Amino acid sequence: MRRIPLHKLSVPYRAYYQHGRWDLYARALQRDGILWFAQGRLSHAALHLQPLLALPRSSWPPRLAFLRQVTEHGESVDRLEQAYHLFSRERDHAAMAAVISRVMTIIWRSGNKLRRMQAWDDHARLLSRESSLLPTYTASLLTCRALTALLIHADCHSALALTTKSHAVLASSDVQQNIFMLQNAVVRGLALYLQGRLQNLGALLEQSKAINDHECDDSPLRGYLDLLRGLHGLSSRDTPAPGELVRSPLAVTMRDCCRNMGFPTSRGEAQFKESSPDSCDPSHAAVDTGNPHACFFLHASISAYCSRLGRSANGLAHAEAALARGELSQSPLAEAVASLPKAQCLINLGRTGEAKLILEAMVKTWKASDLRSLAGCGALELADLYFDEGRRDRALHYYDLGKELGATENDFVPVGRSAGFVAELRRRLFPTVQELDVWRDFERAPLRVVTLGDFALYVRGKRLYDRTWPHSKTKMLLKALIVNGGIRVSKESLLDQLWPEAEGDQASSNLKMTTSRLRKIVDGNSRERLQWLVVTEGHLSLVKALCFIDALRFADALRSRLAEQEDSCEDLAKILEMYSGDFLPHSVGPPWIEGFRRRLRDEYLRGVARLARQCLRADQAETALEHLLRVERVSSASEQIFALTMEAYLHLGFPSDALKIFENARFRLERDFGTKPGPTLSALARQAEGRT
Repeated sequence: MRRIPLHKLSVPYRAYYQHGRWDLYARALQRDGILWFAQGRLSHAALHLQPLLALPRSSWPPRLAFLRQVTEHGESVDRLEQAYHLFSRERDHAAMAAVISRVMTIIWRSGNKLRRMQAWDDHARLLSRESSLLPTYTASLLTCRALTALLIHADCHSALALTTKSHAVLASSDVQQNIFMLQNAVVRGLALYLQGRLQNLGALLEQSKAINDHECDDSPLRGYLDLLRGLHGLSSRDTPAPGELVRSPLAVTMRDCCRNMGFPTSRGEAQFKESSPDSCDPSHAAVDTGNPHACFFLHASISAYCSRLGRSANGLAHAEAALARGELSQSPLAEAVASLPKAQCLINLGRTGEAKLILEAMVKTWKASDLRSLAGCGALELADLYFDEGRRDRALHYYDLGKELGATENDFVPVGRSAGFVAELRRRLFPTVQELDVWRDFERAPLRVVTLGDFALYVRGKRLYDRTWPHSKTKMLLKALIVNGGIRVSKESLLDQLWPEAEGDQASSNLKMTTSRLRKIVDGNSRERLQWLVVTEGHLSLVKALCFIDALRFADALRSRLAEQEDSCEDLAKILEMYSGDFLPHSVGPPWIEGFRRRLRDEYLRGVARLARQCLRADQAETALEHLLRVERVSSASEQIFALTMEAYLHLGFPSDALKIFENARFRLERDFGTKPGPTLSALARQAEGRT
C-alpha cells in the first residue's frame, strides 16, 4: 500500500489506515468518494484513493474504479455518460444521481450549448422518484432540475419551487453540504432577481455569506454570487456619480466576479478605471471567458450599469456582446437579460424607434415567462417613451402593466435607471391639482376647443364655423392632435393617421402644409399671433397655457383624481360634470377617433362608478343616482352601472324603479352583447321583488 501523510486523511480513514483495515477503508471510500465526486472534490477523492492504488484493478468495485478513472483522466461528459449507464445496470441510484449532478454542473460551467442539459434533466426527474435515495442526492437532483427550468425554459416559478424544496432537504441533513447549498443559492438567486423579488434576494445573499467550505472552494459558483450582489446593487437607491464608479459596490463585486469566474483580472479591472471613466473596452476580450453563459451575464450587467451612468455607447456595445455570447449558450435567458439594457442604451442615444420595437416584443415574452422584473422595467420604459410622443393612452396602458408587475412601488428602482425614474414618470402621468392649473379657465383661454357632445372651436371668444375650414384635413389634424394627447405628438403618428397611403416625402409635405393652414385659421387676420401650436424635434404640441381642450382637460383631471386613494364626492362630481357627452359623437371618422371616444367613455364610466360607490357609502344616494342617470343620456351603460343604479333606488326605497332598471338592463345586454344579466343584477332584482 502507498504511504501518504496521515494528517491529510479524513476521519475515520486515519484509523483504518493505521490498523490496515483496508476492507473497511474501501467500503467507506465507496460511500464517501461518490459524494465527494458529486461535490466536485476530486482532489480530495484522489488523495484517499492513493493507499489503494497497489491493489489489482480487477478487484476494484465499480464505484472505486470509476473514481480512479475520473481522477486520473478527467471528467468528460462522454466518460460520465458511460459510467451512468454502468451504474444504471447496477441499479446504483446514489452513483447515478452523483453522475447526473456532476454532468449538469459541467455543462453549466462550460456555458456552451446548454440545451444538452434537457436529456439529463429527464434522467434526474425519473431518478428523484426513487425512495431509496439519500436526502443529499435528492436535493442535488432537485437543484439540477431547477437549473434546467431556469436556463432552458426561463421558468422562474418552477425553478424557485424546486430550489425551495431542495434547500429544505439540505437544511435538514447533517452531512457537509456546503457546495450543494452554494449551488442552490445561485440558482435561487438568479430566479429571484429575474422575478424582481429584490428583498428576498438581499436576504439570500446575506445568508450565503455563512456558506464557507474550505475543502471545496468552488470559485465559479462564488463568482455567480458576486454577480448577483452586483445586480442587487444596481437596484440600490443610491446612484454613484461616474467619477465614483471605481468605489461603488457594483465595481467591487464585479472585480471579485472577474477573479472568481476566471476572467482576465487586469482586463476586467480596466472596466472600472477611475482615471478614464468613459473608456470601457466593449470588446469580448475585456470580459471574456470560456463560459459564454457567465460571459453574457457579466456583459449585460456592465451594460445596465453604463446605462445608469449615462455611458450609453459603451453600454450598447456590451449589450451586443452579451447577445453574441449568449447565442452560444443556447439559453433563452441571454436575449431576455440583455435586451433591456440594450433598449435603455438605445433610448439614451435617441434611437427610440429601435428601442420601442425591442421592448414591445420582449415585454410580452418576459411576462409570459414570469420574468416580472424585466417585464416591469420594460413596461415603464415604454410608458416613458409613449408619454414623450404625446400618446398618453398608450403610456397609461404600459404604466398600468408595470403597476401590475410591481414595478411602480416607491422602493423599486428599474435596472439601468436612477432612483427617481419611477417617481418622475408617475408625476408626468398623474399631475397634481396644482400642475393642472396650467390649463386656462374655459372662458378665459384664448383658444377653446369643445369636443364632448359636439365640436366647436373658439378663438378669443369667437366661434369659427365650418365654412372657415378650407380643407377637411385641417380640422382632422386638430382632432388627431387631441386624440394623441396634445403634447409632443410625433410627426410619424400624425402621418400614419392622416396620410397612411402617401409616400414619406409627400406625407411630410402634406403635414407641413396642413399645419400652416391650421395656424392661419386660428390666427385669422389678427396681427397678434398665438403661439398655441409649436413644432420641436419632430413633435407637435398644443400649448396648455393658451388652450383649453375639454376632452383633455377632463381626462387629465379625472385620472389625477382617480389616482388618489381618497377624495371627496363633491370634487369627483365636479370633474364628472365636465363630461357633457361622448367625444365627437357625430364624427364617423377613422378608427382612431372611435378608439379615443371609447376609451374616454370608459374612463367616464369608471369615474361614475367610483363616485356612486362613495356616495352610497356616505349615505348620499340622491347624488349617486343623479350621475348614474346621466350615463343613460350621454353614453351606453355597463352592467356595473345598471347594478349601481338599482342599488341606489333600493337605498332610496324605490324597488319598483329598481326593477325597471333591471328590465332595461336585460333588454340592453341582450341587444348589444347577446348576454343575460349576471348574478349581481339578478340578486338585486330578487331583492327588489321581495320589497315590492
